[in-house]
Amino acid sequence: LKCVLLLCNQLAPQAVYKGLQSLQNLAKNRQNWPTMAQVGVIAAVLGAMEKHEKHQSIQESGCAVLAALAMDELLESRIGDAGGIRRLVRALILHPSHYGVQNKGTLGLQNLSCQVSNKFEIVKVEGVVVILATMRNFLARPAVQAQGCGVLANLWKIDNKGGIVAKTGINEGIASVFAAMREHSGHAGVQAHACAALWNLALDSAHRARILREGGLSLVQVALNNHGLEDRVQRFGSGAEKILSA
Repeated sequence: LKCVLLLCNQLAPQAVYKGLQSLQNLAKNRQNWPTMAQVGVIAAVLGAMEKHEKHQSIQESGCAVLAALAMDELLESRIGDAGGIRRLVRALILHPSHYGVQNKGTLGLQNLSCQVSNKFEIVKVEGVVVILATMRNFLARPAVQAQGCGVLANLWKIDNKGGIVAKTGINEGIASVFAAMREHSGHAGVQAHACAALWNLALDSAHRARILREGGLSLVQVALNNHGLEDRVQRFGSGAEKILSA
């Protein structure tokens, strides 16, 4: 790991990319995460991404490493505190047409959007605007759509004060979720995250009315019918259907 980190600190992009690829492979095994965090992988990845902002492959691999590590609750917090959310959003902004960056970047934001402080940071750095742009630009890509809906689901979850963190872009967000559900009716991951997003948002009566007016209940019911054996679709879809039918 220390040798890999030396590569990440090089000026030559190819050496940095090689180091990040090695970290990406190591991050696939969650047993490596504590050691990776202990030796400074998070700071090294963020530093490499900052130094090589225009290098698409470095940005993609960096996003991938952060996305993997953010699946750990403690590391999610550490990545957020270290500026990881701003760095992911920056990568998405700089490389809007590169699928690899957009895919791994949205995955990273999904995994980093569980903790409250990170949710506020995503909103602060215009992450919602960026996610919605990615969903528009990559409508045909189910991974991006599922992850985008996942971010919205987390940001639309009511907090302990009875409100949601992301109060802007809701109308466009609803439209993006609907578009994802229509485009990928056979994809369980898209349908599950989309239903979760609608369920969370529908807990607010004003947003519930908008979802109903636009045909959200029928989309949820189609998802339930098409994915009868998929636990997540049934769980999130049933929750959304219940609140929308109330």
